[in-house]
Amino acid sequence: MPTDSLPLSLKPSIDSAIQQTSTDNKERIISFCKIKKDIIPTDIVSGDHKSAVIQDCNNSQKVGDFHTHPYIEQALGTTPSEQDYYANLNESKIYKVKQVSCIATQQSKYIHCFEPKKIPNQQKINQYSTNDDKFFIENLYKDFKHGWYDKNTFKRVTPKIEEILDDGFGKSKDMIKSSNDIAQIKNSCKNVGGFNANDKKYKDVLIKVCYRNMLS
Repeated sequence: MPTDSLPLSLKPSIDSAIQQTSTDNKERIISFCKIKKDIIPTDIVSGDHKSAVIQDCNNSQKVGDFHTHPYIEQALGTTPSEQDYYANLNESKIYKVKQVSCIATQQSKYIHCFEPKKIPNQQKINQYSTNDDKFFIENLYKDFKHGWYDKNTFKRVTPKIEEILDDGFGKSKDMIKSSNDIAQIKNSCKNVGGFNANDKKYKDVLIKVCYRNMLS
C-alpha cells in the first residue's frame, strides 16, 4: 500500500474511468502493471451495473487494480463487496504480490484502497468464497488494511469517520436512512463499518457513529 500517494501515472486512466461510469452507471476497471520501476495502467474495460472483470498484465507483473462503483441508490459507494475482497485475495495468491485494489465513484471524496496483510493460502481464499456477511464483518479487519487518497492530488489522507461513512454508503445512504427500517439500518451500518475498518476498535467506532447518524 503506498504510504504517501498513488502513482500519478494512473491518474488520467482513473479520472477517465470515473467519468465514463458517470455517463452510464456501469463499472469500469483498470489493472496496475509493474514494468521495471514504473506502474502502468491497462486499458479501461467496461463491465455492467454490478461488476467488471479484472484484466491481467500479459508479460508484466500485476500489482493492483482500480474499479468504479456506480453512484446509484441500489449500490454502496466505495465500500468493497465480498467479491472485491475475494478477487483481491485470489489475485494476490496467483501473482505472489499483495494486490492493492482501489475503488471510487463520481461523487466520492476519496479513492479507497485496500490490500491483504499477507499473501493468502488457499484455505484463506476458500473462507472468503462464502459470501457470508457475518464472516466478513468478523474477519476483514484481521486480514486487510485500508488507505484513502485524495482524488485530485492522489496523496494519502486520513478522512474523518463521517467522510468514510459518506463515501462508503454513496447514494444509498439517503434511501436507507429514509426507510426507517431499524433492522436494515443496523445491518447496513455493520456492513459498511465492518467492510472499511483496519482493526476491531476502529470497526466498532465506525458502526457506532453510523448507528448514531442514521438513526438520528
